[in-house]
Amino acid sequence: MPQLCRVDEATRIDVSSYLLQTTELYLLYLAQMGRFSLFLKSLGANNEGFAAVCKLDFQLFGRHHPSAGNDSTYIELMKRCTKLTGPAKIRS
Repeated sequence: MPQLCRVDEATRIDVSSYLLQTTELYLLYLAQMGRFSLFLKSLGANNEGFAAVCKLDFQLFGRHHPSAGNDSTYIELMKRCTKLTGPAKIRS
């Protein structure tokens, strides 16, 4: 698959979108959220990358409690991923 992503921009977007739709994504650390969001933003100006995500697994969700008045990074990401096929797996 990496070779397909190097063909051209349109192919990279198509391959990435397909993988996002068919793969369960595991995000272990909160620090990964920023890079993952940047990747999803790179797949189109109209949130196409976020919309392609169908399965998420937040493995350390319970360890990262937002402070009062601050949004949860995990929840904000889930809101943008409009095609999640079910509840995101949340582990503590």
